Parts: sequence; C-alpha cells; structure tokens
Amino acid sequence: MCFAPIVIAAIFYAQMWLSPCVIKNDVREATNTWMEMGGYRTPTVVHQWSASTFLYYFSHSPVFSPEAQENAILMDIKMRTIDWNTMLECLKEKNVFSHSELYFIGSNWSPERHDYSEIIIEIFKQKGYHVETIKEFQECIILRMTKSS
Repeated sequence: MCFAPIVIAAIFYAQMWLSPCVIKNDVREATNTWMEMGGYRTPTVVHQWSASTFLYYFSHSPVFSPEAQENAILMDIKMRTIDWNTMLECLKEKNVFSHSELYFIGSNWSPERHDYSEIIIEIFKQKGYHVETIKEFQECIILRMTKSS
C-alpha cells in the first residue's frame, strides 16, 4: 500500500491549519519589535489583516496609552486588495500622506501574488517617501517611511 498521497495530504492540511498561527506569531513579533523601537510615538499604518492581532498585543503592553493608540492608523477591509489605485485611495482616505514619518506593519504576502509589500513600498516612494525595511518576518513586515525633503 502506498502512503505517499496520504502523507502529502496530511502535510498540505497541516500547513493550511498552522498558517494562521504563523501570521499571528509574526504580527506579535512585529508589534513587540515596533514597541521596543518606540514606534508607538509615530503614526503607524496597520494593515487590516494584522489589525486585530496588533491591537491585542499593543493594548496589553506597558507602553499602551490613549495618545499612543491615536498613532495607530488601522486600515479597513478595502486594503486587502492588491490593486495599486485602491490601496492608494485607502491610504488617502486615512490622511496617511500628511505625515512626514510613518511606520507600516502588515502583510508582505497576498493570496494572489507574493509582492504585497512591494506595492506599499512603490506607493510611498511615488508619494516622495524614503522607505526602509526595519524587519521582515515570514508573513509580516515593518517598514519606516520618511518624507524626502
């Protein structure tokens, strides 16, 4: 009897089942890194996929305050798109481009293609920002954007 198809199926389903855990752990690590850097003092765009996990860890941290919470710019579900123009409009709606310095915490992956963070980086660069990758995890990324003079 050949067990290869059963083993392959078991591995596939295990990856699907564990994937949310990886994303949750990555967002936790990203949130902790961001807090250690003092990122809560700076406006921070939080991707919709990451927002609930981010808010949980941030709100249960010693650095949390109403003032720090105001710096968290939580994106809505429209931000899940990989369409450049839709992302740009979502960011404009939240008045993101009025800030001279920002952080971004969110997914660096999308189901349709694996270059979600590249679209975010491209948008900010076209808006005159210098974009620096602070840390990249398996499913999450922290970016720092500063407005070019």
